[in-house]
Amino acid sequence: VKLSKVMAMLGACSRREAEKLIRKGKVSVENQVIKNVATRIFPFGVKVKIGTQEYEPLHSWKWSPRVWIHYKLPQVLVSHFPDGSNRKILFPVLEKMIGPDPDVGHLLSVGRLDYLSEGLLIITNDGSLARHFELPENNYTRKYEMRIHGHLTDSKIRAVKKGVKIDGILYSGVEITILKSSGPNHLV
Repeated sequence: VKLSKVMAMLGACSRREAEKLIRKGKVSVENQVIKNVATRIFPFGVKVKIGTQEYEPLHSWKWSPRVWIHYKLPQVLVSHFPDGSNRKILFPVLEKMIGPDPDVGHLLSVGRLDYLSEGLLIITNDGSLARHFELPENNYTRKYEMRIHGHLTDSKIRAVKKGVKIDGILYSGVEITILKSSGPNHLV
């Protein structure tokens, strides 16, 4: 099994993040530093170390514990990592709620919600599961409700449905339904 997948199975990080750590020489298997992202290992009974953190070896395909938390994120928390502001971040708050547990490993949110956003997040220590839900090719429908301040015209709605280009990247279109309007304020 690829080392990056084993790292995700351990709940250490996502596969993509694992590959970055491997390239930087931050990962060792049985005390041997690994820098090749294509490295495959037998996943059971092998000690993996990432930086200074050692992970217990997997013992079977029924490793435990796997964590899935459904959390309603309030507007005052940010679901991702520090951005230089003094905003509260989700993961330290969660750790206070559930307490530190070395068996749980690294928690990841599936997707993210920005500041002044609120909604339901799935939080897990299963990097493979998080990545599966986030990949666009898996076609999971995501629904958002948002408030728009400003005039919302038919031409703007058509443009967003068609797709928007930002900084040279074309983002696919989205369906928009106007739920409520009051002057220049819209709930879509």
